[in-house]
Amino acid sequence: MLIAFTGKTALNIHLHGLTNHPTDNSVDTIQNQLIPFLKTHYQLDNELAMKIVKRGYLPNGGGQVHIIIPAVRKFSKINLEEKGYIKRVRGTCAGSKISTSILNQVKDKVKARMLEYLPDVWIYTDYYKAEKSSLSPGYSLSLQAETTTGATITFDACF
Repeated sequence: MLIAFTGKTALNIHLHGLTNHPTDNSVDTIQNQLIPFLKTHYQLDNELAMKIVKRGYLPNGGGQVHIIIPAVRKFSKINLEEKGYIKRVRGTCAGSKISTSILNQVKDKVKARMLEYLPDVWIYTDYYKAEKSSLSPGYSLSLQAETTTGATITFDACF
């Protein structure tokens, strides 16, 4: 995705396959952390966009993501050295072809544990069913922690 910014023209891409994998960043991390970061630092407000059409979990996948990536003419240097202190945590607990009570239990347990350390924690549930569901059952958790310096720290887990 980052290489696509250096192209001559904008790209309009439909990706198919896995949207959540245990060894890679999830689409939630890209949508909630990377896309806003790039929009902020390169003034790409209306040009850069990403939409999760369908979720895709192991082993069969079946996910779909639509991404619009503009061409960036000039890159500027970004300083990411100072992390700061964590002030808030946001997250997404997503699932497909499983009971919604599993998603709610994961969300509640993680939120309760985080609230022991921080007062500002919010985790959304995102359940996909019917035609938007994966070919295989699965669920994932994506957390983004925002620091006092504006940096973000992410965590992904997929089951």
